[in-house]
Amino acid sequence: MNNVTSAHTQPTDDPVNTNPCWLSISPYISNCEYDGAGAALNHIFGGQALNPRNNGALSGSVVSFDQQTYMPSGVSVASQSLATTGYAYIPAACANHQPCKVRRMHPSASIHRPSCNLIQNWLVGWLVWCRQIHISFHGCEQNYNSVGFDYVQHTGFNKWADTNNIVMVYPQTVNSELFPGNPNGCWDWWGYAGSNYDVQSGGQMQFAMSMYHALHRVDVMMSCHVIFSLHHTTPHTPYLLRCPLTCHVLLLRYLQTSSNRSPVSKRLTKPGGALTR
Repeated sequence: MNNVTSAHTQPTDDPVNTNPCWLSISPYISNCEYDGAGAALNHIFGGQALNPRNNGALSGSVVSFDQQTYMPSGVSVASQSLATTGYAYIPAACANHQPCKVRRMHPSASIHRPSCNLIQNWLVGWLVWCRQIHISFHGCEQNYNSVGFDYVQHTGFNKWADTNNIVMVYPQTVNSELFPGNPNGCWDWWGYAGSNYDVQSGGQMQFAMSMYHALHRVDVMMSCHVIFSLHHTTPHTPYLLRCPLTCHVLLLRYLQTSSNRSPVSKRLTKPGGALTR
């Protein structure tokens, strides 16, 4: 965006946000007649054509989750200036497991099907992506502590998530005066929680990656589960060769078991973790 006169704010084209674009005041979400969320998501998901956003009443709901679940062992959320509660927007299609977004292993094809329960013979070579994931980190003074649900509900991301089966995750900081000193509830970009704030061993870095892997792991397993089921009908070696390495490892474990209810399929049936789907 280089042609919009904007202050330090989240640009939207939603009149519910009454701040003018040129003014940088709380909640730092403005009506700029520019869809910043849409521009960002279309860029990030550049290889996939996104459906038009939902400009009406949204189908899904905002849910809360325990952020301590994703902290490294022995590290508290308070020590990293993180809130105990984070939020996520779950489109109704994701909560109901339909419709699924189905993407073929070959990158040139993409379709929609009416149900996530599509493990049938005609699914040869298809990966089921019931839910894609986007983690949105709020800015300083934009956490729940400062602006309530404004960032979670009015930045425009949920409108796109609703029509594209994207789970929007909104982790939360908390304002803290001392130990650590983060009075504006920023994410750690200067080292208030430790000198390793900007490397993989940093507490907030590990927290973010733990959330991502908890969600992404099930995406991979669901994709592999389709291939496992297909393998029992006909040998689709060309398709298996295109499966990611993780799938190959899980497939090998699956084929070595004597029961169709492998550890992987059990895990899919009864997933664990606060945000694991």
